[in-house]
Amino acid sequence: MRRFIIPLTLALVLVFAAAQVALAAWGQGFGGRGIGADGWANFAQELGITQEQSAQIQELYRQHFAKTNKIRDQLRATRQELQMQRWNPDADQARVQAQIDKAGELREQLRQEAIEFRTQLQGVLTEEQLAKWPQIRRGGPCLNPEGPLSATPRAKGGPWR
Repeated sequence: MRRFIIPLTLALVLVFAAAQVALAAWGQGFGGRGIGADGWANFAQELGITQEQSAQIQELYRQHFAKTNKIRDQLRATRQELQMQRWNPDADQARVQAQIDKAGELREQLRQEAIEFRTQLQGVLTEEQLAKWPQIRRGGPCLNPEGPLSATPRAKGGPWR
């Protein structure tokens, strides 16, 4: 019996390793959506943006990430606290509700920041670039009828996930 366990274990390890290599080749794998060679596009080249536009867009991203990273950290801490309270038999319902409300406010702040960011980004791109954007992002058309840079909140399952 023992002499069968080692070859069987080795065979299973090889099967899982081969599966992971195959998934990685498709840009997938553990940890969610991967960025494979087919899933990444150089928007600057595809849209033909200028150096000035590139600098403006990169600065917009820096500012956006600086704002939203703080909010995301607060939201993550709030969610962790709520998760801990699920396992506390003496959880204070008023405190839990306050945390739930805080999480909702933080999500709304993130949504507002995203709307502001998209609006600013629209101001940098030309009409031609805005028209081409849905065709190149994520390799397919934009699901939002208002366009990928619309300030309209998305429907569940729509763009800007």
